Amino acid sequence: MQEKERKLVDYAVFGDVENVTNLLSQGVDINTLHCSSFPLFEAVSKGNYDLVGLLLSYPSLDINRYERSTGYNALHAAIFYSQYIDDSKILKSLLLDPRINIVLPCKAPLTLGYSPLHLSAYIGNKAALELLIEAGANPCQLTEEGLSIYDVAGQSASCSSGNEEIITLIRHIIAESYEEI
Repeated sequence: MQEKERKLVDYAVFGDVENVTNLLSQGVDINTLHCSSFPLFEAVSKGNYDLVGLLLSYPSLDINRYERSTGYNALHAAIFYSQYIDDSKILKSLLLDPRINIVLPCKAPLTLGYSPLHLSAYIGNKAALELLIEAGANPCQLTEEGLSIYDVAGQSASCSSGNEEIITLIRHIIAESYEEI
């Protein structure tokens, strides 16, 4: 790997918007993979809204690319990390991008085959559930194993420890989707 490509990922890790901009203007590939990760995944994972915005502005960005070591893509990372930083700005900006695929499954061992909606239900991320439904995610979609969002929410530690709010929200979402049919 060339030095500039390695630096691009490193600068993304540290949220260095200026140096990322400089390297991209020099023609360094925005989808560069280094140490199993890439700039967009790092910017999302670190909650760097400005850097995410910059990267999304490039038409050549592969917004749906997977990070190798985790089995998640940027959307999965935004769902996961937004629950900890209590801020859905990055998730919203990803969902507004027409290139995003809101049904790509996770490749991570624990959540293998889970759609972004399933992942949100599993980890108990209420804001992500609501945003994904608003973006058009199908609440009746099943995993390859035939699990619904209700099923995976019931399996998760966040819901089994008393997070009835998520279970109630999922019941409401599923009921509304059947009313529309």
